[in-house]
Amino acid sequence: MGIVRVNLGDNLASPMGSPPRGGVISSRERYFSDFLTYLSALVGLASLIELYNQPGIYRPDDTVRIICRQDDYQWFWHPSPTMETLVQNIWPEVLHLQRLPRAGARPNEDLHLGSLKKLMHSFGQALVANYFERYKRHFEASDGRFDEDKAPPVWNFARVVRNAMSHGGVLTLKPRSRAVSWKGLHYSGAQAGRSILHTDIYPGDLFDLLRDMDSALPECA
Repeated sequence: MGIVRVNLGDNLASPMGSPPRGGVISSRERYFSDFLTYLSALVGLASLIELYNQPGIYRPDDTVRIICRQDDYQWFWHPSPTMETLVQNIWPEVLHLQRLPRAGARPNEDLHLGSLKKLMHSFGQALVANYFERYKRHFEASDGRFDEDKAPPVWNFARVVRNAMSHGGVLTLKPRSRAVSWKGLHYSGAQAGRSILHTDIYPGDLFDLLRDMDSALPECA
């Protein structure tokens, strides 16, 4: 009989047997993709922690490579120190993450992710939306609305990306929307309906965007 491999909400002293496979949630449910993303990330993290408890699966110098499309750079993450710290139930103090030049031409096609496309979209949405919502207060008007005149250009661009991420990665600009730019990208009302995630913007570009947003925050942030 299967056992409960990940347990949230109860600290069991011994393994618990899994119930027989029964009910399902259909993809027709509105919350299906949200549940799928959360659960996939959960079991992925649990599996990675189990791997790091088995010496030799991941070498200390193995890396995760994350490509940019809008710049001649790439990000490399050495996960070993982070995961080894998490395995000890300690929150890491640093990420061994570096941004390095990339040889060769930039990618000139959409990122093909297959069945992972929706999951990666949800991860990217969380990355941008969480950061944007956490610090947008520095650029809000007295009535609480985001003030485009007060915000730096990169934050106006990020606002457009954040809104697109909440609509399936598609730009939702109106005909008279203010044009925004960042690196080689320019969006205005004419681009409404354009899909931007994993086409114009690769995961590495999202990292670059957050870094640039952070640099544009006021000193009091």
